Formats: sequence, structure tokens, C-alpha cells
Amino acid sequence: MKEGSIAKASDIMHVSGSSISLQIKALERDLGVVLFQRVKQRLQPTEEAWTVYREALQLLDGIDNIYENTSKLLKNNVAQSIKIAGHAYALSHLIPPTLSEIIKQNDGLKYKLFNFTREEAIEALEKREVDVAIYPVDSDYKDIIIEDVFDKKCKVILAMSKNHALATIKDKDITWEIIGKHNVAHIGKNITIQGLKFNIAKHKIKSIVDITYNCTWEIGKGLIKQNLIMGFFEAGYLSKSDKEHIVQKDISHLLPDYSFQALYHKDTKAKVVKDFIAMLKQDLS
Repeated sequence: MKEGSIAKASDIMHVSGSSISLQIKALERDLGVVLFQRVKQRLQPTEEAWTVYREALQLLDGIDNIYENTSKLLKNNVAQSIKIAGHAYALSHLIPPTLSEIIKQNDGLKYKLFNFTREEAIEALEKREVDVAIYPVDSDYKDIIIEDVFDKKCKVILAMSKNHALATIKDKDITWEIIGKHNVAHIGKNITIQGLKFNIAKHKIKSIVDITYNCTWEIGKGLIKQNLIMGFFEAGYLSKSDKEHIVQKDISHLLPDYSFQALYHKDTKAKVVKDFIAMLKQDLS
């Protein structure tokens, strides 16, 4: 098309003229059209040839730039999304400030948050369905990297009605034995505080309701206001209006220190994930 002759094309391509002629004939046969007509010792492209030529140029341009274009696409995809798993406390208290900052630094960053149990989060990490998980952990997992990001005294309250028998007892005088004499709302499968579930089982704390997937904190607070149960809450979960009807007792003295770790798959290469973890460590230090 460019040189107007097989001989000149042969010199440029370093392919014999007969080979080029055979390729043209094979292409004409496959397409069912005539591509060139010989006019005064030159090959004159037909209209069909120009159509093929334009299509070929687009394809060739795509092939020539495939590595550069694909690299940009992959880089953008990696930089433009992050999937984070965590439980209620991590999602509502620890993660938001850092997430807000990482979004500012990565224009157009898309994110997904998953309120998983720790076991669900580990499975999602192994399947590469999430990029990073923020949980208290006490064991190692195959192919999962674990980094400490937060270490603090557990801040837990025991919420009860103002008419409850324990409402007037000093916080420091509350013991597991005293708690065990009353009906308490268990946090159930979504329990998030290290040491709490263990002590609930150890001291055989009785309960008439389980706050699990099908029961929300709002339902629990409604039961507490009616003096039907007491309930374990993480500090900060009660609103100002809640406190008009609910007394909160700080029972952190009954629980151990607790920590949070960042978990991610060992094959993770996304810079935004590493940046997020580093920033979270700094924000929580």
C-alpha cells in the first residue's frame, strides 16, 4: 500500500517478492475481494484494499502499544480500588480517618467495606476477595501477612436501664459474678471485643436474647430501656438521647488489653494497600 510495488515492499520487509505475492493472493481468497490492480507496472489498491488497510493500521497500532497501554490500565486499576474488611469497631472508629486521607491522596479511589467476622475475613483474604482486614488476631494464618496497627486498653461499657438494680453501683465494684446474676444481651457471632466472649462463657453469663445478624444494636437498646436486659457495648455506641434512658458502666477493668492487626495476602503488590496500612499505623499510634 505504501510503496506501490512488490519489489520495494520486498526490500523493506526483507521478504521475497514471491512470498509477498502469495500472501496477497491468500488474503484476497480469504476475504473474497480483489485488493490490488496492476496499472502501468504499479499496484493500484482497490477501495476494498483501503478498507482493509485502515482496519489493519488500527490493529497494528494496538499491538505496538499493547504493553504501554496495558501497563497503564493495570496501574490505574490497582491504584483506583481498595477492599477493606473489619468488624464494627474497626469500621466505625479506627478506619474512617485513615480512609478519608487515603482517598484525598488517590484521586478517584473506589473502596468497599465489609463487616465480616474474623473467620469470614480470613477466608475472603485467602480468596483475594478483599485486600486488607483489620481485626484482633491471636494466631498465624497461611499466606497471610499480619502487622500490628493498634494496641490499647479495651473500653467496654455495660448498658442498663436507669431502673436496673445495678444502676447505682460504682463501676469499679462491678464483677463478673455480679453481672452473672442478671440477664445480659450477648453480642453473639459478631462479638468484637477480645476477652469478652471468653468471659461470657467462663462465668456462664445468662441471656434471654442474642444480638447477632438478625438483631441490631437499636433493638438491644430498646430492650435495655425497658429494663428487660443489660447489654455489652463498645464505648461510643450510645448517643446523647440514649443516655437519657440508659446508664453506662465502664467495665474495662474486667477485660484485658486488646490490639488490632492489619492482615493482607502475602502476594499483595498494590501500593494503595501498603500505603493504607502505613498510614493507619501512624494515625493510631
